[in-house]
Amino acid sequence: MATVKSLEVLKQTLSLLIDSALGTDVLDAVAEKGSEVGRIVVYGAYSYPTAYERRGGSGGSLLNPENFVASHLGDGELHVKNIAPANERYPSASNVYDLALLVEEGDGAGMQRYTYKPSKDASGDFREPRPFMAETASELSKTKEHIKAMKRALKSYGLKVK
Repeated sequence: MATVKSLEVLKQTLSLLIDSALGTDVLDAVAEKGSEVGRIVVYGAYSYPTAYERRGGSGGSLLNPENFVASHLGDGELHVKNIAPANERYPSASNVYDLALLVEEGDGAGMQRYTYKPSKDASGDFREPRPFMAETASELSKTKEHIKAMKRALKSYGLKVK
């Protein structure tokens, strides 16, 4: 383990290590949990869409862990955003600029609208909010997976962490 010659250098070093862990291990833990929760909250809200084909968690899908990215990283903080593009197989994909917001908050969020005709049975109607990001935060609060990821990362940097 390195020796630090001043409190200021220690503070700067720890800050860099924490931000590094947030941008890698912690972000990965959040993305995995978001994908897992999304399968329940988003896909579990109705049986199967009739207006488009699901992407099933791959590629540009809302549930693809690669679409969970850091929108802010620094000073010991990590803010995560889902950047999945609208499904090109959806009739009005060009009208959706923030798919995650639309799904999270429902029809009308950010002036975005679902444009499909509602199905005759409620199982195909998905205009209501499906707050997968809020539920991800809630689940992380319970499971502490983000904290476990931070501890693993800091230990991998050679720090002793309890």
